[in-house]
Amino acid sequence: MACQFIMCVAIWQLLLNNFGRCYATIFGRSPGLLGKENYMASKNVFMLVLENDSEQRISQLLSKISIDLDDIQIQVATNAEAGLTLLQKTSVTLILLGLPFSGTVGDGLNLLVRLRQLKPDVPIVVLVNQEAMGLGLQALEFGAFAYYFEQHLSGSVLRRLINKTVNQHANLQAASRLSEPDVILFNSLPACVAVLDEVGLVTAVNPEWQQLSRTSTEPLIIGTRPGSNFNQLCQQIERPEIMAAVQKVLDGQQVGQGIEFSWREGVRLVWWKLYVTALRWPHGGAIVTVQDVTDGVADQIRLSACEVEISELKNNVISLVHELRTPLTAIRLYLNLLKTADDSKKAHYLTILDQETVHLEQYVDDLLTLAHLEQTDEPLFKPVNFGDLVEQVVVEQRPVATAKGLTLALDKTQDALFVQGQSRLLSRIITNLVANAVRYTITGGVDVSVSLDEMTNRIVLRVADSGIGIAPEVLPHIFEPFFRSPRAQNLIQRGSGLGLDIVKRILTLHGGNIEVTSEINNGSVFIIFLPAYQEPIEG
Repeated sequence: MACQFIMCVAIWQLLLNNFGRCYATIFGRSPGLLGKENYMASKNVFMLVLENDSEQRISQLLSKISIDLDDIQIQVATNAEAGLTLLQKTSVTLILLGLPFSGTVGDGLNLLVRLRQLKPDVPIVVLVNQEAMGLGLQALEFGAFAYYFEQHLSGSVLRRLINKTVNQHANLQAASRLSEPDVILFNSLPACVAVLDEVGLVTAVNPEWQQLSRTSTEPLIIGTRPGSNFNQLCQQIERPEIMAAVQKVLDGQQVGQGIEFSWREGVRLVWWKLYVTALRWPHGGAIVTVQDVTDGVADQIRLSACEVEISELKNNVISLVHELRTPLTAIRLYLNLLKTADDSKKAHYLTILDQETVHLEQYVDDLLTLAHLEQTDEPLFKPVNFGDLVEQVVVEQRPVATAKGLTLALDKTQDALFVQGQSRLLSRIITNLVANAVRYTITGGVDVSVSLDEMTNRIVLRVADSGIGIAPEVLPHIFEPFFRSPRAQNLIQRGSGLGLDIVKRILTLHGGNIEVTSEINNGSVFIIFLPAYQEPIEG
């Protein structure tokens, strides 16, 4: 898709440059517009004159030389509204604009832009005072065809000025007119294409753009039409990044620039790729190409997500290898020591071997549980008395707590606390939470409670300890696979870092969720919520 998009831009640029060379043989817009040649004015020339200077310099000049312009229709407007109205109602060949207008430079240049928007194909010649050459140059930047000093005007000079402007503009129009094959190519481009002149006015859009504007709600697509000012449109719809890119190309600072932007079409987020490239005409301009790249952006997002998953998988594999290697190394070491050990040390070595084997067994069991959860799409659930599972786990963990000098209390409000699920997995949740609480508590104890929240119809398990606590910056990461906080590692060196990840996955599978609060050195509270199950009433 990206290659097709770039190819469209390249073909269109080549197409424009082919007839752009025709422009090179035509006079540029400058005070040197008039040469020694005397062109014949086109027949039926209608000239619109706009000035509101108190001295009416242009009108007075025209009244003195009217005999030399008897074959040219002239209409004078002394305010912007009257001039714009005449321009809309009549077929104007040429506009003669006296600057400054309304006493300020800004008003005159704004009027110039409005005239260009209304009739982009009509040439505008600006007359300025010789001392205001800078104003004439500004007018060129805003789209004037040429400027001339009013002090140099006479009947013959004005006629030559009119003739030259009309003929040159006609030549430019002919040079910019595409041949039939070029029109076919322009109309068949698969991307939306708009052509801008040197001041950002839209001079043409291809059928693809017109078709999209009838179905899209994107204001940039809808508002771009012949005669509109592209940069003003971008400003109105708050697209400053697009406006800046177009202006840089129009100013010659860049040859081309691409921008991606999005727009929500109903519930669908649509991504667009806009590319603006400079036209190599002497008068400048640009083409804007827009294409829907939603599928490409979606692919890129999926690719980025895959890259993140691969990176996480790589890190997890490294952690897995490390965790498996540690007990295997210890087992190998103590097996070698047993071969030459005294009878007095063998019992100690066998105890260590037993501990390392248990640790390895637990680690493999965690990995198998994760693998099972990944493969379980639609598990077979049945009613399970969650309260009984909690009581069984507390009974199993109480000797461990007592050996550490800790209390392990259970508060169960009622016997029948049923949920839909797999008892083996639900028991794993309770075991991981209670065992962790006992493991990371040094003094005090662990309080376990299970109850029914009748308002939300959920079973609530609460495991609170007086242990080492979890740092605030660590709390968001505790459910990540293989994660162990530095404080936990300092207290207990061994651990897979998979316990809480397994808890969260099992809860998700059962439609539950978990909340955690913790304070350093003041313990942690884990609360899980599971949908309660009620036996259907028969009859």
